[in-house]
Amino acid sequence: MDYTRYTQKVGFIHAALQRLEFRIRVYLETLERGKQITDYEFYNWKAGDLVQEHWLTNRRYFPELIAAYNAAALPGMGVDPKLGEIRNIIIHGRVFQDPKRDGALRLINFDRGPKGSNKVSVLEFLDVNDLYFGDILTRTNRAAATVFSATVHMEAKFGAP
Repeated sequence: MDYTRYTQKVGFIHAALQRLEFRIRVYLETLERGKQITDYEFYNWKAGDLVQEHWLTNRRYFPELIAAYNAAALPGMGVDPKLGEIRNIIIHGRVFQDPKRDGALRLINFDRGPKGSNKVSVLEFLDVNDLYFGDILTRTNRAAATVFSATVHMEAKFGAP
């Protein structure tokens, strides 16, 4: 895989993960409000506006959102927490070509090391190829469809707004 294809694949996955995140936020906000959301007020917001903080606007990390959704979701409708980790790996990791492996792309992600140390820990070290990206995209799209179904199921209980 070359860098151009890598970039395209990351773009597809990033968009799918954003869709999943938004669907989780809608689910949690719908659950909290106890009614179907029809007033997506953000359509009218402008840069600089101060807006109410809620599930659609808070700055929670993606893994935290997945955990909150999973805690509230019906049995069998959870989201794999690994998807939150995958997003962090893709966003914060470093990609490089491995000359020892026919130029294959590798993705490495680090975490802080011990306090006061000049060392860091390696969190992930992955081969990235079409199979890897295809698996992530399939899992993400499946999770987004599950969350969407869970939201529709919940909204049906609330009735029309």
